[in-house]
Amino acid sequence: MKQNPPSFPVAALMTLLGGVAIGGLAVALTTTKSGKEFRDSLRRVGNRLLGRSGGSDEADDDLIRAMFI
Repeated sequence: MKQNPPSFPVAALMTLLGGVAIGGLAVALTTTKSGKEFRDSLRRVGNRLLGRSGGSDEADDDLIRAMFI
């Protein structure tokens, strides 16, 4: 029985998702914040991106850190 390799878009998507998972794990393991602080920070950034935040400066700082650090 001959197996065909996955098509390029499928392989590219699998590679991208694998990289995202590895990157997320690396960030979670190397962060200097505690687990609760890290989750709260991610929640604030997510709420800010979804437009559910009151626009606090702390959320802006977290967003900038998440994008560039």
